[in-house]
Amino acid sequence: MTAQVDGGPVRRLTHWGNPHTKVVGWTPDGRVLAASPAGENTLRDHWLRAISLDHTIERLPHGPASTLAWGPDGALVLCSAWAREPAQWKRYRGGTAPQLWLDSDGSGAWSRLLPELTAGLAWPMWIDGRIAFVSDHEGVGNLYSVARDGSDLRPHTDHDDTTGYVRNPSTDGRRIVYHASGDVYVLDFLSSGQDGPALPRRLDIDLGTASALDEPYPIPAAKAVGDVVPEYDAAASVIEVRGCAYRLTQREGPARALSAGSGGRIREPALLGRTGAAIWVTDAEGEDALEIAALDAIEAPRTLTGGTLGRVLHLAAHPSGTTVAVISHDGRIRMVEVADGAIHEITHAVDGEPEGLTFSPDGQWLAWSQPRGERSAALVLARLSDGLPTGELVSATSGGFRDFCPAFTADGRYLAFLSTRTFDPVYDVHALA
Repeated sequence: MTAQVDGGPVRRLTHWGNPHTKVVGWTPDGRVLAASPAGENTLRDHWLRAISLDHTIERLPHGPASTLAWGPDGALVLCSAWAREPAQWKRYRGGTAPQLWLDSDGSGAWSRLLPELTAGLAWPMWIDGRIAFVSDHEGVGNLYSVARDGSDLRPHTDHDDTTGYVRNPSTDGRRIVYHASGDVYVLDFLSSGQDGPALPRRLDIDLGTASALDEPYPIPAAKAVGDVVPEYDAAASVIEVRGCAYRLTQREGPARALSAGSGGRIREPALLGRTGAAIWVTDAEGEDALEIAALDAIEAPRTLTGGTLGRVLHLAAHPSGTTVAVISHDGRIRMVEVADGAIHEITHAVDGEPEGLTFSPDGQWLAWSQPRGERSAALVLARLSDGLPTGELVSATSGGFRDFCPAFTADGRYLAFLSTRTFDPVYDVHALA
């Protein structure tokens, strides 16, 4: 990815999809230098690629490597592919520790630098004719440098276990910038006899952000649609998209936001009969409440029963639009009057959470599926009068099976439902074979 230094949207350069990819610097001609095993045989085969900002990618012909630095007169110094850099594998001395290799004139003849050091040597850089790198051969990862022929090894930082390992250094050809234990440091020059010792300076940096918060991220509504409730004339529907309620016409006309604030989430939308209003569950005030809004969205939504119903699981509206039935997390089924929020309890299921609320077309019955134990459920109906419970409950099925998803036929004479009522024996190993 690339981004402006002062922040803003990011732009993608590669599509490798490999989590082991690392950006390790820049090439002399201004391309991004990255190491990745993408497309290679194993995860340890890190090859260097030079990536231009117009998405052109060149695979460099130096074999598996993690970093590369360009020196004077065509010289190259390369760090072999590492499984972990020194800061991630402290004091490792095994055979996969990264090593430095020098091609002194760019001819392709490589020789190993500092073969006597068994510690991992990483992040090579050319500075004033010397090769700087990170090593923990003295216990903690610090910056060192050697002459071009591998002589005159010098330390340049003195971090210990309290100030952390030197990590991810980079250079502009004279200065070195790195981080350790969350702090960023700059080393202004490599010390020599006439310059005196150079000490790294800790930097206070105020960075612009290139985070996802600055990046436009359109979310396709079609992939986030929840409940869809068609209106009676089928000209429009009330839909839930990512916790907001909208009225969406089927062919022409605008989509109208009925409840689109970011302070809460709506659930279980339903039409209040033919009254021109809809109702849903909202948690905008913290506790679940019922919210009513006109379909023309001219007036602000009205809230009922805030904090009195508990966690609302299911909601269905009476055909008249004067009452709604709700199921709460405690197994209670209640009728709520839309006018004033008055609550009338129908029943309290003690064997689990009821589901599948549905009204008969004439509004005289409310049906639901009520658990009768761990694996069974019965269909139950409550008789209503003017949208309110009369106290009469009727079991429509025995509860010997799992009966659920009830729905009245259009004429209201029959109750259709789904049922799980197939008993199969447990197969033995011969039958399974």
